[in-house]
Amino acid sequence: MGVLSVETQRIRNFLAEAVIPAIPNPSTILLQGTAEQWLQTNLQILEHYRDTISTTKQDLGQTNDVDNQEAWQVAVKWVNKKIKSLHPDALGNAAEDLGDIGIIVNRFPKKQPLPSLMATSQPSKSQTQKLPHPPKPTPLPPTQTTPPSADAHTLFPRPRPDHSPLN
Repeated sequence: MGVLSVETQRIRNFLAEAVIPAIPNPSTILLQGTAEQWLQTNLQILEHYRDTISTTKQDLGQTNDVDNQEAWQVAVKWVNKKIKSLHPDALGNAAEDLGDIGIIVNRFPKKQPLPSLMATSQPSKSQTQKLPHPPKPTPLPPTQTTPPSADAHTLFPRPRPDHSPLN
């Protein structure tokens, strides 16, 4: 079976420890063997991926009319959008694998530099041209105030109809 990766060893240990017998006996020792057998069977089933990767590398090596750098950038954009938990080494490993089959890609393509604001000593007229002020907002029509009803609460006292002002 070869050397197991750390993740594979964790899976094997989890499977072996997932069922803990309340009363261990010689037959419960088989749980460890069952976990090991399950892992070996699944690794054998997944072995076809090695053949698929080898075939895919051969096919990629035969593509001559493709702009590899542009294809790489499209692929990286897609991966970054779709896979949020991408391993930090994944893109580097992919670039190395492509290099192994003769496809060289720049893993970190240079971005176009931004234009420098300090490049010109005097601003051009179009840069200093004043823009017209936006139009002033139209004032709202004055609101008509109606006398409050007798039962409305106000902060200021109102004269009551039953009281006459003092002279």
